[in-house]
Amino acid sequence: MSGDKRGRSRQKRPVHGPGRSETRVGIGYGTNIDFAEQTIIDPVRQVQGVLVDDPAEVLYDEMGDWAMILRVRWRIESYVDPRRMYDVVHRAVQESVDTAGIERCKGTVTMSQNDESE
Repeated sequence: MSGDKRGRSRQKRPVHGPGRSETRVGIGYGTNIDFAEQTIIDPVRQVQGVLVDDPAEVLYDEMGDWAMILRVRWRIESYVDPRRMYDVVHRAVQESVDTAGIERCKGTVTMSQNDESE
């Protein structure tokens, strides 16, 4: 732990080691949620660097104004290059969703990363 200029403590996140990543995907109302979940989760599980012993998951997170918001979470081996991991996962999900013909809604995808190793 180290202090910042205002005297508060903050955790230093290790660059290496496992952690959880997530993104949110908005899909059109009327889409079968179970079908969308499988369409999203399968490519995430196949991405190199996603941990297979701690399975990825999709949760129906929010009933948005224009879309059903699904939270996609997965654990990764290392935070060495998280941007590249997001790129690979997002491309895999996008291709799968497009191929399946699932309607997407604009303005509903965000991403964050959390380190749970502490």
